[in-house]
Amino acid sequence: MKRDTIFRKLFLQLLAINILTGLIQPFNQFVDNALTGMGLGTDALKAYALFLPLGALAFALSFVFSIGTQISCSHRIGKGKIEEGRNLFATSLLITLIFSAVFSFALFIFSDNIALLLGRGSEEVVNTAGTASFIRGYSIGLVPMFLLSVMLILMQIEGKKIFVTVSSLSIFVINLSSDLLNLYVFKAGLFGMALATSISYIVVFIFVLYYFLFKSKMFRLTSCKLSTVGLRDVVKNGIPSLTYYGSLVIRSYVFNWLIITRLDGDTLAIMTVVNSFVTLVDAFIGGTGDVTLLLGGVVYGERDKNAAKRLLRIAVISGTSILLLITLATIIFANPIAMIFLEKGTETLVSGATRALCITSLCFVPDVIACVLKKYIQSVGRSLYTSVSNILCNVVYVCGFAIVLVDWMGTDGLFLSFLACYVLSLVTHIIYAFIVSAKEGTPKCDMFLYLPKDYTGDHEHVYEVPVNNMDEATAAFIAVGEFCRKCNLSQRICYHISLFVEEITCNIINYGFNKNGRNTIFIRVVVTETRVALFVKDNCMYFDPKHYYESLTEKSDVTKDIGIRIVMSLADKVTYTNRFNMNHLMIEIPV
Repeated sequence: MKRDTIFRKLFLQLLAINILTGLIQPFNQFVDNALTGMGLGTDALKAYALFLPLGALAFALSFVFSIGTQISCSHRIGKGKIEEGRNLFATSLLITLIFSAVFSFALFIFSDNIALLLGRGSEEVVNTAGTASFIRGYSIGLVPMFLLSVMLILMQIEGKKIFVTVSSLSIFVINLSSDLLNLYVFKAGLFGMALATSISYIVVFIFVLYYFLFKSKMFRLTSCKLSTVGLRDVVKNGIPSLTYYGSLVIRSYVFNWLIITRLDGDTLAIMTVVNSFVTLVDAFIGGTGDVTLLLGGVVYGERDKNAAKRLLRIAVISGTSILLLITLATIIFANPIAMIFLEKGTETLVSGATRALCITSLCFVPDVIACVLKKYIQSVGRSLYTSVSNILCNVVYVCGFAIVLVDWMGTDGLFLSFLACYVLSLVTHIIYAFIVSAKEGTPKCDMFLYLPKDYTGDHEHVYEVPVNNMDEATAAFIAVGEFCRKCNLSQRICYHISLFVEEITCNIINYGFNKNGRNTIFIRVVVTETRVALFVKDNCMYFDPKHYYESLTEKSDVTKDIGIRIVMSLADKVTYTNRFNMNHLMIEIPV
């Protein structure tokens, strides 16, 4: 279907952006690790390894605000509550600013104490003073990092792909340049490596803030009002991110403890290599899940069950294909990857890291499928289950398997625990689908949509049709009129809706279609006992029919655009947004 093609294109475009933005921190960490290992030595690499749980905690806290804001705003935009979404964004930014400033100050002041806590039991293996230095440099950039995590996600909803791409690349380039200056000019050690990352976030934040102050159409901060309404939803929707990244903190701590007490210091360096590489792969896994979350929230707000099915199908197929290729590439190039991080003359470490990378890569495919399902479940408002599944996966499953397998298989068992936990997590999502289906009474074909019982009413009727040319436009308005008559709507309502569909589709084709023929209009009509909801979407140039109608009312020629005039006058709610570079018009008419 043409709609599947357009939806897949939108998904892949957003996936590319999310992977790129998701690679910001991993690439910075990758660069920090590689340059730290090569420029400062293995001892510095071990000191940096102790910081990883704290880095995971920082991301856990930042994503409470960014993901919570994303889902809450997406639901409101899908429902047509644009002003409420805009005010919620501004309020969330203020709360994020306050929290991140307090968190940053605490890390800077208590860096020595935190480093000692992270390195407890490893005094003979790791110099925690280096870890403390890194924490101090990292804390300086926490505020812009937190705020950027919120802003860049909202920019995607506005369809600013180039701006997001440039911002993401700028962070990486500035960090890399600053790292090299630190190693060869300033020579500030681990503090300088962390400060380089902080500087990159500070510089890019200034430019992104300028966009939201003066350029944004949907989320311009100067036109927002602070409001506490919806903040509870932000926290509720963001808690799963806290449990996810927070559980990673526990996982990292348990793994470090297992290595220190049951294995050896070399395994700590191997784990650092694996973690650094896996964080890059996680950008692809998390990117697939985050696009599912982003689109799922909007689709859920629109109450579009068919779009939800398309989203899940495209996400699972795309994610599996990409991660299967990454798995094969990892196995083939595991040795060169390991050599990037480790010094010459450490052949035993390189060999161990190569084997660990190969074993860990086996979990990538089940991980991405489990991630898609989990993020989709979160997008439809089931945040409690998402939080529970995060803890099960990252603490109960993986740590439990690791504790058992390390005694049985040594270092191999540590990395095999990842495969075991993600397979079991996938099984958990499937079991939960059966539970929800039985509880809500949903059909088996809709089982993996995880929708509540009242998502669609018993008397709700839906008709969808794509329009690609003038002939299909003619057929569409006839078919829409026939559908409305079958729903027992009045002859007057049927005629007016049919007339509107004819006029709006013809106008879009005549004035909005490109010559390449790649434009499509989607007409969706939802009829209930009390209303008719008409949704018109197209991937053409920016055009606001609501604003156009308002300009028509000032003209004396009442025969011009009569279909638009009639339907707009009958509607009790008209909402237009341009999101993901697509026009979205929703009209509700009482019956």
